[in-house]
Amino acid sequence: MTTEIVIKNIDKEKFFSRYFFYVTSGGKNKNESIKQTKKLRKHNPVFLIRKKGNLIGAFKNEIKDEGIKKLSFVEFDEFSGYDIFDMALRALSYEKYKEFGADFYVTKLYYVLESKKNFIKALEFKFNNQERCLEMNVKSFFKIKSAPNVFPKYELLGKSLVYSEKDENVYISKSFDKKNKVDFLVFKKDSKLKKTKMYALKEVVKSIKECFEEIEWEFKDFEMKTYFYASNKKKKNITSEMKKAILGEIEKINIVNYCSCEIGFLEEFLKENGIKYEYSDSIKEGYNLTITKNKEEYDEGEDPYHKGESENTYIQNIMESSLKDLKKEKNKNATFENLLKELVVKKEVKTKKIILPEHIPDEKIVFFLKEKDKIYGVEVEKDRLNFDINVSAAEKYNGIFKNGDMILIKGKNVNLIKDTKKYVIFNPLRLDEIEEGVDFRRKEYGIKQVFEGIKYWKNGYAVGYVDNAPQRLGYGMKIRNVITLDGEILMEDILNMLQEFFVKYKNLTVYPYPKKYIREYYGLS
Repeated sequence: MTTEIVIKNIDKEKFFSRYFFYVTSGGKNKNESIKQTKKLRKHNPVFLIRKKGNLIGAFKNEIKDEGIKKLSFVEFDEFSGYDIFDMALRALSYEKYKEFGADFYVTKLYYVLESKKNFIKALEFKFNNQERCLEMNVKSFFKIKSAPNVFPKYELLGKSLVYSEKDENVYISKSFDKKNKVDFLVFKKDSKLKKTKMYALKEVVKSIKECFEEIEWEFKDFEMKTYFYASNKKKKNITSEMKKAILGEIEKINIVNYCSCEIGFLEEFLKENGIKYEYSDSIKEGYNLTITKNKEEYDEGEDPYHKGESENTYIQNIMESSLKDLKKEKNKNATFENLLKELVVKKEVKTKKIILPEHIPDEKIVFFLKEKDKIYGVEVEKDRLNFDINVSAAEKYNGIFKNGDMILIKGKNVNLIKDTKKYVIFNPLRLDEIEEGVDFRRKEYGIKQVFEGIKYWKNGYAVGYVDNAPQRLGYGMKIRNVITLDGEILMEDILNMLQEFFVKYKNLTVYPYPKKYIREYYGLS
């Protein structure tokens, strides 16, 4: 099951009879658009929505305002079932204002997860009409001092986040805030579960079905096969073999401590793993670990990280602030192992010879990645990497090759891997059937199996966890589509190259691993 919505049946007349619908021009520019939005907003709309260049508002009462036209059912009937589902989602903030929050400036649905005196954390629910799926985006709101001309202005009403005209409740919002990440799911029905995306999704789904019975819909469901799932024992074998390969590759490290930091705990780790080390004032041939101050502490061009670098030097840097954080970490060894892994990757890229991957294609495959409207590529043939390639083979697909996408070319077969906004889920309403305090990782619930390993189907895949199910899933299983541009689908090659644990150390990678080499070679952050 996925977060894609399927409309089965809809009674448009019943939904239309709930509200009075009015339409006005969406505006030719941003200023005009804001002006038209304010014009409708002053009449307290249930929701606002933009369709076909127009701004449409739904109201509980009839309104009279010059330039605002009442919408007839004949005109309303032209909207698709998915348009109306979008309207219902927006209307939920009005119909269920005690449970959900409404932003009456742009009319979005918020599910408040946490509220403090000067801080609000919420999930913004919106319908993606292009992909026909529900999106759940984390939004953080921080209270600031009175500022009459600052938008948005919000206040908290119970669990609801509502638009406010009061200056004392002015918040600024952040669309992405690492510190306020929201877990996708925890596998125990307790207070922590109530602060996850799956629980919030359950509440929203329940409310839509209760409020708008005239819309029959469901999440898209289809058969997904499991391509790879590592047992705990198998994963330990894989990761221990990878660690052996790393330690077998790195016999000695040159440490250049540019800021005279205390690194006794790093020395202990190197000794425990049988790695020789020495200190020097400069980079030497072979493996180097540099320790520098934070970048902002250096004047432009003075950062010593790449000082003395050559084709025969492989350098991994640790910043002083990271070292301080490391001292507090319980599992320092995992971080240091990852640093060693990154050193080996740097050697692979410079020597253009593959060392770490277990799955190496037997035929030549060319990979292209698009970032910031520029195309980068690498050719993989057996254990060799070639970055000196012509990107014209990918440029011909520029119309559909977007930023973040990946193209694979093997012989006459050309495939495009595309991110979507969709995620793999189970039926969220099942959470209501589970008793409080129960750990539902147990096999009989059939929930943890949904997120195990690499799932695939005819033209797509999603990557989950391996090993025993963790107590919590920090991230969901994002769906990626595989589109055949020429020839045949290369699904087997793609799936093989996801079974690697070195890209995301000790976790499966979500893109074929050559993407890691492209990003490393071209310095893509």
